[in-house]
Amino acid sequence: MGLKIMDKDTMKPYYYIVQIGAGANGSHFFRSLCQDISTYFSQKRSSYNDSLPFYLDFYLVDEDKVEKKNFNNQLFDEDDLDEFKVDALRERYAEHYQLEVQSVPKYITDIETLQSLFAAAKSGKNVVPILISMVDNNATRQLMDEFFHSDYLEDLIYIDAAVEGVYMVPDKEEKDFTEEEKAIAARSGFSGQVVIGFKKKGQVWLQPVGRIYDDILTDEHTAFPNGRQMMFA
Repeated sequence: MGLKIMDKDTMKPYYYIVQIGAGANGSHFFRSLCQDISTYFSQKRSSYNDSLPFYLDFYLVDEDKVEKKNFNNQLFDEDDLDEFKVDALRERYAEHYQLEVQSVPKYITDIETLQSLFAAAKSGKNVVPILISMVDNNATRQLMDEFFHSDYLEDLIYIDAAVEGVYMVPDKEEKDFTEEEKAIAARSGFSGQVVIGFKKKGQVWLQPVGRIYDDILTDEHTAFPNGRQMMFA
């Protein structure tokens, strides 16, 4: 028997999605999710008398702006240069797939900001709150872990996707690496994971990423983003 995420199957679900991160993982995930939602809407309209099969609130959150270095592995081009990533993605994909998405050009650096993003989810009916983490630093993951285990929301699905970044040495260019550092760098960047945390009525059924990879919560060298990448996920 699977986990039950809604109390009343007869009511339309209300998916309340907050995606944090709009870079390499986040931009591709956002485009694909918009496409999947739009396709599902199109297929199900006839079964729901031309109405939507579920309600949706969708917030895309990140304060990064598009830089030229993003063109290689993120869904941006010259027209997006210096624009907030969340605005560029909303204009291109949410509008194309006819979805209402709110772009929030802000970094998440405190628990109060996370709470404000989910404030409306506390009062709706048959709400399924979903936190999607596409970030590249453990400081934000530590904050999300605190939010997940807090009493602010009784129900929450918390999805974290990350890739291992290429090994870097602070304040040192690759040409100056030692042989050992070169070997480590050559073996890095080939792994990643997706972890889903889930709690219902305050009971945790699936532990989130910080409890699976406990080095995330003990990472004291991580930092919140300040407009530049502080570390690789």
